[in-house]
Amino acid sequence: MNSALKIYKILQKKPEFLEKKLKTIFKNPLLKIEKIELLKKKEIAKKEYKISLLVKLANNFPEKIITEIHDNKDYFKRNIFFLQNCKTKFISPAIFYGSFNSRIIFREFLEGEVILDLILKRKISFCEISNFVKKAANFLVFLHNLKPKNDFSFLKKRLNRKIEKIILSKTLRFIKPNIFQLKEIIKRNLKILFKKMKWLEESNEKCLIHGDYQPANFIVSPQNKIKIFDFDTLEFGNPARDLGRFLFHLSYLAKEIKIPKKKVKEWENLFLKEYLGKRKINFFPDFETNLSVFKAEMIQYLILGKIWKEKVTPYEEINSLLKIQSKLLNL
Repeated sequence: MNSALKIYKILQKKPEFLEKKLKTIFKNPLLKIEKIELLKKKEIAKKEYKISLLVKLANNFPEKIITEIHDNKDYFKRNIFFLQNCKTKFISPAIFYGSFNSRIIFREFLEGEVILDLILKRKISFCEISNFVKKAANFLVFLHNLKPKNDFSFLKKRLNRKIEKIILSKTLRFIKPNIFQLKEIIKRNLKILFKKMKWLEESNEKCLIHGDYQPANFIVSPQNKIKIFDFDTLEFGNPARDLGRFLFHLSYLAKEIKIPKKKVKEWENLFLKEYLGKRKINFFPDFETNLSVFKAEMIQYLILGKIWKEKVTPYEEINSLLKIQSKLLNL
């Protein structure tokens, strides 16, 4: 059994070990652990996991915290780096403690609803979405301009690109009979997508990027504060990756609930106006090419999700996504 799973099993059987540590962190001898709940067991690489636990506390504030246990040292460093260096007034959860020896992080539990769910359930107004879009653009300006002062070699290892190629290539493996006739188009688009992403990554100036910037990774708190909760993909890369993923996912969600195209275009223009108005950057060969290719990448994730999760893959939806992707890739 790997280290993260071992530690999790120990904490389950002997929560007093964790309780002792938390009493020290919060300087509270009266603190008690009421419950330890497994939230997520995420396989980062072969037999390497990130374990996320919800720890409920008594006689303490806060009453809930997140405990993360990492096997992969680079993913651990990414999370620590983000929590320590990306603090803004509204966007980053608080970190209480991080141990480099055991690769454990204790951080703020984020109360609230995921923005993706709020959009799909129509529980968020157009005005509130506009506010979110503006804040999301401004946070990217902050993140993309951030210059790490100390050793940040772990942010340059291109782990995401290696894992991404493995994950997206699974699209072909999971194709179901009812969409088999689309296989050659999927295969062609995937080949061109990898080729163009590699070209654009090598040809453009790199900066610190989030890597998975989309509405699914934001929470709105009961106090109406927006916070982000996934930092595993932080690295140096092409900034258009964050822009393309965010904008296409937002437009896809809007289409799902039949929000007018005009309104979606307004949000994209607002996002780009905020970002490009505050951050000057030259893209090769041009901005539109970069944005289109990374929108096409987001489409590939959506296609994979549909093929992987659903028993009967929706042919018309996959076909529609492929047409949009082909256009973005100039095919």
